Amino acid sequence: MSHQPNIKRISEVIALILRLMGGYIFAKTKLVKIVYLLDVIQARQGNKNFSTAIYKSYYYGPYSDDIDDAINLLTDFGYVEIGQESRFDGNTYYTFTLKDTPCFGELSQKEKNDISQDISQFRDIKLKQILEVVYSTKEYDNTQFGEEVKL
Repeated sequence: MSHQPNIKRISEVIALILRLMGGYIFAKTKLVKIVYLLDVIQARQGNKNFSTAIYKSYYYGPYSDDIDDAINLLTDFGYVEIGQESRFDGNTYYTFTLKDTPCFGELSQKEKNDISQDISQFRDIKLKQILEVVYSTKEYDNTQFGEEVKL
């Protein structure tokens, strides 16, 4: 590993994403992939390890245990509420509702502005389209199953 994850920073990024998405995200997959795409965008602009999450290549694209840890931190402190919702397809999905916005002091105002600008393009995009973008990133495409995705 080239760096260590900062769970507070990842938590603050996730909370800001939730706020920018209207306080609610349907499906954990969508949340993870949006954080990943934010990291890809920032890395391509020279800001490597933006969220500090470490991603590995899995069946459904890049995944990060660090994001799970950050979600747990947010729920443990009451910032985010996790629910479950069953859909017509028979699957049950996790939902994430922002209850309060934490300020751990991990993000500068410029970084918050960057996140706001980068996330605006994903606000109204469905999960299927987000997955298509994720799978087409060269960072993910150049990674073998189980390997760390290099940003």
